[in-house]
Formats: sequence, C-alpha cells, structure tokens
Amino acid sequence: MKFLHLSDLHFSPETDGRTTRKLRQTLPEKLKEYHIQADELLITGDYRHALLQKGMSLDEVAESSVNYIRKVASAIGIVSPEHIHIIPGNHDRERDSDATRSKKIRAAYSSDNGTFPPDDFLYLRAQFTFFDTVCEKLYGSDNFWKNALHTYRCVDSTVFLYLNTAIMHNQDKDRGNLVIGNDKLDLLLEDIKDKYPDFPLIILAHHSPDMFTKHEKEAVEEILRSYPVKLYLCGDSHEVWWRQVNGYLEITMGCIKHTKGTEAAFLFGDTKANVYTAFHWAKAWEPFEYFNNELANHLKKSTPILLSSSLQKMAEEEQRRIQNDVLLPWMKGSVSYRAVFPKLFIEPELASIKLRWPVSYKNLLEKYRQQHIIILGEAGAGKTTLLRTLFLYQNSDYQILYLRASCLNSAPEHLSNYENMVRSLLLGTEKTEESKLILLDGIDEAYIQDTAALDDLIKKIQALTNVFVWFGWRAEHYYKRETMVTRHLVTDIIALQPWSTDLAQTYITIYAEQVRQKQIGAVKKWSD
Repeated sequence: MKFLHLSDLHFSPETDGRTTRKLRQTLPEKLKEYHIQADELLITGDYRHALLQKGMSLDEVAESSVNYIRKVASAIGIVSPEHIHIIPGNHDRERDSDATRSKKIRAAYSSDNGTFPPDDFLYLRAQFTFFDTVCEKLYGSDNFWKNALHTYRCVDSTVFLYLNTAIMHNQDKDRGNLVIGNDKLDLLLEDIKDKYPDFPLIILAHHSPDMFTKHEKEAVEEILRSYPVKLYLCGDSHEVWWRQVNGYLEITMGCIKHTKGTEAAFLFGDTKANVYTAFHWAKAWEPFEYFNNELANHLKKSTPILLSSSLQKMAEEEQRRIQNDVLLPWMKGSVSYRAVFPKLFIEPELASIKLRWPVSYKNLLEKYRQQHIIILGEAGAGKTTLLRTLFLYQNSDYQILYLRASCLNSAPEHLSNYENMVRSLLLGTEKTEESKLILLDGIDEAYIQDTAALDDLIKKIQALTNVFVWFGWRAEHYYKRETMVTRHLVTDIIALQPWSTDLAQTYITIYAEQVRQKQIGAVKKWSD
C-alpha cells in the first residue's frame, strides 16, 4: 500500500503569510511533479489554527480545510473520501473548555481501568465540534467518527486504527500528562483481532505515546504488544523524526505551515516495499535527505525477511521426528508419540501465577499467542508433553516452532537445518515478517548455573520483532535463577498443577487401550 502522510495543516488562509501560502499552493503541484500517486491519504490532526481563528465561523473554516484536503487528495489520484483518513488534534477541539472539570477528570482517571465515566466522556467528546464538522463535510453520511472516542476501518486489507489522543489536551502544559481512555482501545483491538486477524495495523494519532502519562503510556504499549502494528504515524511536535519502538516504526511528521522553529514536511510511504521518503520545505519542496538516509539505513539493517517455504518443510520433518520419538525416554522400549498421540493427551490443569486470571489449555494460545510466557512445572509434570502437543497438533499454519534449549549451546554443525533456523530466529540473526511462536523447552537443562548467559538470552529475545517465546522451565530452577530481566520480559507464568488421582487413572486407562494392553488399566483404582 502506498500512502501520503500529512500532519498539522493549521489551515488559516487569512493569517498564513507569504511563505506558508506558497508552500501550501505548491504542494499539490510538487506531488504531481514527483509523480507521487498513493492509495491512501493519512492526516494526523490539527486542521485549523484555533487561536488565530477565534470568532470565525466553524463551518467556513472547516469548509476551507476540507477543500484543501480534497485538492491534495486529487493530486495523488484519490477521488473517494473512503481513502482519506483523518484523526483529531488538540487544535480541533474547543480551547476554552472548563479547565477545572478537566483537572478533576484527569485526577479520577485510572490507567488500570482505562475508562471515563459516561457524563465525563460525553463532556469531553462534545469539545470536538470543529472536528465533527470537518468529518461531516468530508464524509457526509459515511462519517465513521460519529460519537466515537477511538475507531477503526479496514481498507484494502489494511486496518487503520484511529486514536483521539487529544481527548484530554486542553492546554499546552497537558503534553506529557495525556490519557486517552485505553479500555476502548483494548476493546477495538479485540474486535479487529476477531474480524481481521491477519491484516497489518497502521495507527494514526496526533501525539506520540511519549506525550501520555507514564502509566497510560505503559498501558497502551502493553495493549499494542499483542497486535501486528506495522506503523504508528503522528504529528503535534511540528518536527520530523522516527524511531523503532515496541517492534514497530513510529514516524512523526512536521506541519504544513511555515513558522519559527517548525519543519514543514510530508511523508510518502510504501508499506509493501518498506520504503518511506520525507520531503521538507527549504524555500521549495525537496527530499529530506538526512531523514531519508538515516531511516533507509535503519530499515536495511532491520527489515525482516520473509522466510521461505523451506522452513515449513523443515518444521514438517521435525514434527515427524518428534512423532517417532519415544514417549518416555527413560523407559526402554517405550512407545512413540505417533503410537498414542493425540488420543493420550490429557489436558493439564493450569494456573496463571502473574496475572491470576482463569486459563486453560483450550484458551492458552488465544490468550498468549503473541506474548512471552513461562510454562512452569516440577520435573515430570508434563511441560515437554504440553509444548510438543501444541507444536504437533495445534499448528496447521506452521507458525509454532519447537526447540530444545540445549540447541542454543551446541555447535551449528551438530544441529539439524531446522534447529539452526529456529535458533537463528531466536537469537535475531534471521528475521521474519510473519509472527512466530517458539516453544523453547528445557531452559533449566541448558542454563543450570550460568545466570549471566541466561540474562543475555532474555535480552536478545526482548529485542525481537514478530517472534514470541514460551519457556518450558522447571519450577525449582526458575525460582533460583529468576532475575528482573526475566520478570520484565514475560507477561505471565503458567504453572502446571499436580495431577489428581482421577486424572492419573484416566491417563492409565487410555494408555492401556492405545498400546492394547488392557491389563495395565485393570489395576484397582487408586484411592485418595
């Protein structure tokens, strides 16, 4: 998908002045001259300059802003408002709202809860009369922003998530103290996950999360960590910059206005080619070479490669190897996995140690598919069986990979092609555009004493993009080797609970049936 990203139009023809008027007028011409044709136009807030337009008709200012947006859209080949995406900025809300009430709302807000009381929400949402007018003029009856706090649309296999980060931006000093109502964000993302699980996500917001309160920023980052965010595009700062954060690229664009201390700029992006080119105003529109070179060098080093179908073939071979492996390695002549699985698999009882919420085998992948977690248990509790069962039987798309942790300490020539590939993904020397879950079994065996080496591995995993790890870990070893590095990485610790006598009896009965030795299961039922 190709897109043009603008921010902070601050459209005010009456007060623009010569240079701003010139850069605005020449922008559509320059877009045509550079042959910039885009699928989507993305604008991240501030369609007017509120302080300079006091007393002016909101309707007239909105009309002028929308006409300019349409002119830019037409220059890049966009005629339908369906392909124009806008979000509100702080200049698009009322500037004279009740500061005392806003202060009380902020004081009562909890980032853990992430909600505004209904009366407060209605009050805050009512401050965006100008933005609502812009939306009505641009979208007409198809206005998707009507009465929404945050919202989203799916257009041509890309999900655009629209955030109103200005909901609590009433004064300049509010920067760094913003809250956005993160519960609504979480609910929207759950809906997106259900309807468009495989589509990339592009977030449009006026502010960088750095402008949120500490706790709100942490909450938002935690929420986003579970979703395939490709880009976070924003504005507000009137400066052009980028950073790689939380596994996605955040790009801030400057404004479309010339004032002291600002950068007038726009961005042309191609998500398929992973190329992003900025242009800035330097007495004329021209490529922003420094920004473009720095970003291109970064992407060249970190761009994930799409693993070939050979990985799937290697995973299939690894599945066959495990299926032919003995079920009980300490028992001579034990049957193979293939002989008794998956019928023999008994769903274990699980407990969430860190989050303390209900969890079961049936919802394990749903809850933690894109999280780092620890599968914890005593020796022989069934950690390996659980992880191997997921790899063998819950893995139709081959996005789940299984690896013994001892492979990390082995020479590459002693490993299979599959083991070397998964090891490379885990250590970051190979990258993937597809989300992979690596089931890393036997950490306690691979890092018996070496806590420093274990911390180094955890830090490498923390830096991965699109790769998530479930650690199979013996309880005794984990609690001896637990560090702040590990604690910070994992979302949850899932403990396998001891088997009840009924569960053990069920296991014996099924095993006896599968190996056709019913006398094994004929023993007297264990008593409590």
